[in-house]
Amino acid sequence: QELLAEIFSYGAAGPNDYLNLTMIQYNKARAHAPFVYAAVCHAWRSAAMASPRLWHNLCVPRFNIEERPLQLAQVLQCVTVILDRSKSGSIDVIFERLEEDQLEHYSPIITLLESDRLRWRRL
Repeated sequence: QELLAEIFSYGAAGPNDYLNLTMIQYNKARAHAPFVYAAVCHAWRSAAMASPRLWHNLCVPRFNIEERPLQLAQVLQCVTVILDRSKSGSIDVIFERLEEDQLEHYSPIITLLESDRLRWRRL
């Protein structure tokens, strides 16, 4: 289980600590990696669930405003899951192309994240 968790952490690795913070970008594969690992089989799920550091990338995708209620609910559920599974570890919060004129649509997500702001390593 420990070996699997170590392998998973490389697949879901965050940005290099030496990169400029402005270079951090939304990465769909990195965002989905922990969920994919946890869905393969019972052994992989156990390893993924036992590794809080695997859940340190909190990637918020851009969602379609016309389908906002459904997508917002899905994103909120995903954010809640990652906050829970990452335990008390630090998290990198990454938004995919967050436009200033769309901030109001993201306010429920930002409010949820704000409660764990002391855990933010990067935003």
